[in-house]
Amino acid sequence: MQIRFELEEGISILNNLYFDGYLKVFANNNNEDELLFFTTTGHSTILGDFTSKLQKLHQTGRSQKLTLFGNPDILILEKNRSKLIVSHSKKVGENSRWQHIYNFTEFEIAYIKELQRYLATAKKADTNITTSNAYVYLKEGLDTLQAIIK
Repeated sequence: MQIRFELEEGISILNNLYFDGYLKVFANNNNEDELLFFTTTGHSTILGDFTSKLQKLHQTGRSQKLTLFGNPDILILEKNRSKLIVSHSKKVGENSRWQHIYNFTEFEIAYIKELQRYLATAKKADTNITTSNAYVYLKEGLDTLQAIIK
């Protein structure tokens, strides 16, 4: 299992971390890339919120809902035993819905690795980024998620 963040071409990670930017999040399960979600704006906020939803789902087992910016999708995260069910539905027209099913622990570990890579890349580009509110929010979420799954 692998998670990959794909940033808008031609824009550095710092610009995307600080500002709006197009972001796609892919999950590769069984050698098949699946688009998990995308956002066209405020992606550091979306990543922080997604991380928070994973934490809450892990701790409470209650389904979590995430509204994405810049597209009509609502993401619903549910845990069923050892499985993570990620459902998408449109804000307009409930008839368009699809879902992916992953091993919950494998998904969390893959997500943590990609978020670590993302933050390390940002830190290499600008060592002062560690004082940015967006960076701090993402790093705190990462640390909390890592502590939960240990």
